[in-house]
Amino acid sequence: MSGRPGRRGAGHGSGSSTGGSSTGDDSTGDDGGAGVVRWRSTRGSAGPASPDPAPVDPAALERSVVEGLLIARAAAVVSVANRIVVRALRDDAVFEHDETAASVRRTLHRLAEEQRYQNRRIGEARQKALRSKGRSRHQHDYRKGDDQTLWFREKTYTAVADRLDALRDDAEYVDDIVQTAVARAWGDVGAAVVTRVRAASVVVDAAYGEARAERLAGLDDDLAELRARAASRPAAPTGPGPGPGTGPGTGPASPADPHPVP
Repeated sequence: MSGRPGRRGAGHGSGSSTGGSSTGDDSTGDDGGAGVVRWRSTRGSAGPASPDPAPVDPAALERSVVEGLLIARAAAVVSVANRIVVRALRDDAVFEHDETAASVRRTLHRLAEEQRYQNRRIGEARQKALRSKGRSRHQHDYRKGDDQTLWFREKTYTAVADRLDALRDDAEYVDDIVQTAVARAWGDVGAAVVTRVRAASVVVDAAYGEARAERLAGLDDDLAELRARAASRPAAPTGPGPGPGTGPGTGPASPADPHPVP
């Protein structure tokens, strides 16, 4: 990744991250979760502390948060559906809505904690970027010019985490995930059952194709034997007496009838 031209630093002109030691209320190693991230410069000359970047665009932040929530919801559905499948196939467990809803809430909290971890990780990367010099070596080797982008990501991770924890108390949202996970799980279970039935009912014979001619010859022999049996059967007995259509009142006989009705 090519080097990025230096921008106005984290404060967009209100301070420089390359100054000397900062004031006494500055700190290093901030995890970025408190919303205020400051750093101590590594250069020896004195200089003012660098404040946080300008506030992010609320509309852009909301779009990013909505996308993050959609991804988190999809992850929750997959996680809960997998749990339902395992409990059904391995543990022979009966589905319980309340137990599954509790699992959804635990999953949402776990996803929120993952977002907070990412927030801390990006906060540390941001502090390091403000002290880094030279050209970037790869896409994750951040520099001072990336400060605004990293700050935006920090804010997004925090907002998504807070929303996920709040949604744990939204019964309608939790129930929707339960229903979606159940539909996905039963689809997976049904596919697994069909696969097992097919595997159990199909016997693979490596010589099946090679013996086809022999089987057809045997079929011809069987058909010939059936024809011979049919030909050897005695004919149905025939004799004098009224037959169908020859009794009184049945109308005139056909020309081939040897006993015409008077």
